[in-house]
Amino acid sequence: SDENGSFTVFAPTNASFNALLEATGQASLDDIPDAVLRRVLEYHVVSGAELVSSSLTDGATATTVLGEDITVGVDGSNVTINSVAVATADVDASNGIVHIIDGILVPSLESSILNTVVEPAYFNKDFTILTEAVVTAGLLNTLIDSDANFTVFAPTNDAFEAAGITSLDGLTANDLTPILQYHVLDSEVKQADLPATGSAVTTLNGDFYLSINSEGVFINGLTEVILTDIDQDNGVVHVIDRTLIPADEDIVEIAVA
Repeated sequence: SDENGSFTVFAPTNASFNALLEATGQASLDDIPDAVLRRVLEYHVVSGAELVSSSLTDGATATTVLGEDITVGVDGSNVTINSVAVATADVDASNGIVHIIDGILVPSLESSILNTVVEPAYFNKDFTILTEAVVTAGLLNTLIDSDANFTVFAPTNDAFEAAGITSLDGLTANDLTPILQYHVLDSEVKQADLPATGSAVTTLNGDFYLSINSEGVFINGLTEVILTDIDQDNGVVHVIDRTLIPADEDIVEIAVA
């Protein structure tokens, strides 16, 4: 709204945002973390230039406020931005110009996360601690690998608090990696394929144990699986209500304590 600015805005319609919600499995834009929405919106704005349609050429690029380039496509009278069609061009504003587009422009980071086991957490406010932990631990590239096949037991923000983790301040990749690996299996296991109660389940960092009864599915006796079978292209996600902490004491030490 800076009247002294000069902007080009590529403005998605309501239908475009609804398509984004459907693609990310969210019910409302209120469910998406503010930082993620800001990144997406900044990818729709070019600052310091009014790019009228007549100046757009096929293959041209422009740097957005996010710092990432968008690419123009021109085919006769049809104009696209990152392959998204421009529906209405050259809507004049007092401080720039608006082009209405038929889809959402998705930055490269968000595009790489879509349809992976990271997607349900990254695009939902209830999992911001988990997302921060994955990034801090340097596990993002591993978990978005399209050739991999994972099962992720995803703790909510409340699940971290239930396990006594209220902040990641001061925690390093070395601290977080073994905890996060304890939530991941290197194969896809849906609810119907979980082994019988009392069975050991091998994670990327040791075993945990299942209890399956009329009350539900529990891990290590305390953690309940509260949502199952969120399918993604490289695996499946189950949501849990308490963060899993790998054991650091043996049976004798636990008994003595």
